[in-house]
Amino acid sequence: FSNSRSSAFTKAGASGAPDLVVEILSPGAEKHDRVLKRDVFARSGVKEFWLVQPNERRIVMHRLQANTDQSFETVESDGSFASSLLPGLTIHAADVFAE
Repeated sequence: FSNSRSSAFTKAGASGAPDLVVEILSPGAEKHDRVLKRDVFARSGVKEFWLVQPNERRIVMHRLQANTDQSFETVESDGSFASSLLPGLTIHAADVFAE
């Protein structure tokens, strides 16, 4: 949840969808993670969905409000990326996949 949506947190928990969801692709659940969850997140109001693909050492990012079927960026293990949802933060994929 972004700071502007911090009011979504109550004593009972979170109310509504987060701005960003990061999902790690589960072996054997690819369609569920890649398609079904992405569609649920889009309908729920999630702005960005990042799908981490450990076997391919890749991160695929989707802006769900624009077009749920197309990624806006794909980062391989040697790349880096940033999001307008996290100003000032750059993430290096090598750090994500470090063992």
